[in-house]
Amino acid sequence: MASIEVTVELSDEELAALDNAVSNGAFSSRASAVERALRGLLHQRSSEEEVAASYRRAYRGVPEDERFAGVGLRLLADRLRTERDG
Repeated sequence: MASIEVTVELSDEELAALDNAVSNGAFSSRASAVERALRGLLHQRSSEEEVAASYRRAYRGVPEDERFAGVGLRLLADRLRTERDG
């Protein structure tokens, strides 16, 4: 897969936190930290979309109160995140 360089603007506080994580050995470089964060965000979003699609398929045709549907989706997404992140 080809890589394309992008520019990211960070606040002083964000940059300090990023540099601290790199200097503490959590990441080998700024780039690797940003790459891992982006992969995690994209994975989380994909997982949440999969959960929402599964929820819609499971309850297709079942009348429900929209308030409960939203709560159910959030609870399920939170549970999946907790299981994934430990």
